[in-house]
Amino acid sequence: MKHKIACVMLLFAVTLSFFSCEKYNAEEEEISKEDNSTLVVRAKAMNVGAGGEEAKVSYPVNIYVFGSGEKCIAVSSIANEADKLELKLPEGNYEVYAIAGADGETYELPTKDNASAETVIKIREGKEFTDLMTAYSSVNLTQGEENTLTLSLKRKVMMLENVTIAGVPAEVNNVAITISPIYSNIRLDGEYEGTDGWATLNLTKQADGTTWKSTASKYLLEASGPATIKVSLTTAGGTVSYSYVSEEELNANYRINISGTYTGGDLTLKGIITGATWYGVKNIDFSFNTDLTPGENPGGEATGSAPAAGSEYKGCYVLSSTKTANGTKVVLVADWKKTNLVFAEGDQTSIKSAVDKALKEVDVEGVDATWRLPSAQEKGFIVENLAEINSKLDEYKMLSFKTSGASYYYINDAGEISSFFPGPGTDNELKSGKASFILRPLATILFTE
Repeated sequence: MKHKIACVMLLFAVTLSFFSCEKYNAEEEEISKEDNSTLVVRAKAMNVGAGGEEAKVSYPVNIYVFGSGEKCIAVSSIANEADKLELKLPEGNYEVYAIAGADGETYELPTKDNASAETVIKIREGKEFTDLMTAYSSVNLTQGEENTLTLSLKRKVMMLENVTIAGVPAEVNNVAITISPIYSNIRLDGEYEGTDGWATLNLTKQADGTTWKSTASKYLLEASGPATIKVSLTTAGGTVSYSYVSEEELNANYRINISGTYTGGDLTLKGIITGATWYGVKNIDFSFNTDLTPGENPGGEATGSAPAAGSEYKGCYVLSSTKTANGTKVVLVADWKKTNLVFAEGDQTSIKSAVDKALKEVDVEGVDATWRLPSAQEKGFIVENLAEINSKLDEYKMLSFKTSGASYYYINDAGEISSFFPGPGTDNELKSGKASFILRPLATILFTE
């Protein structure tokens, strides 16, 4: 059931007092003038929301003041609640931006010389997001008057915390949670940038040997679209991934708590994701009932009679059709391909980003499923039965697998993205921007009566 509960944003007060003198003119900025006006900046938390919970300001609070011509004329910061900032400004119109919770060691912060409202606050390599907040306001300073401006800081991140997966088999050696797509960066003006990001949280095995938990909270920028939550279980034989597309939006200012239970037999995963705002609650329920091999994702469900292997279904080729205790698992091959993917060669993170972006382009009418790469087992099946598969693909007037001059992406036994020749040969190193490397997507659908 979908729960529609509005996200309540935290508001924080940053009080700026302006004592003005002469009018500011960008062309005369370098001219020395008598300065008897002061801009006093103090950061102060407000009590807001249910129960009057005190809202904490994230420090440092970085202040950027822009004058006419969108030129940044002052940059400073407030280090803590007791700190205060004094800036001298002449009379004029100003735009004030604040980004809180961002320090220079974690983020690439703009300087006065290169700052603009659209400047991206990039996170440094190897660092993780913090409790980011932003604010903006404009103000007019009149000579001889005291002016006060209050900025309302809005939290721009959600928090992934208290992730627990219970009942994990002993042979599993790694459990991870991945959320995508999320925004990759944030700008000085509080707008998001980069819609294809993702975040993975590796869990730690507990003393009972069957429970895996997160050991620390993780701040993330909010989801850029309908969020997919993926649980990955890795054994010596490969990785099994279970994916669920959330009906709820994962917005900033929510705490996300994930609790799941893995049961053996038919490889069923049932769980609950509880998202608690700092001032509200929403629940996301999901369950998986599927029989998977390493590398597969449960892509969707359907009712009725399952199509047979080697047949055509909704414009796709049925690679396999297997009876399970929960229904019939059908693996489809889309009549679709993508080439010339661009990535950093040898970098699995970059390769995955390019592949995930391409997979989002797949849209097959009548098939509501998560499209993915073939597993190592499916790659072997395609190679062993290539002639028969291509014969059927030709019959259905679909794209066949090339037997020379082409390689196809797949997930190998180590859980990495690699490529294979459909004809004689072995795996080969992936090359960026090449038409000879082809992405051919698969999807798994569970048919139930």
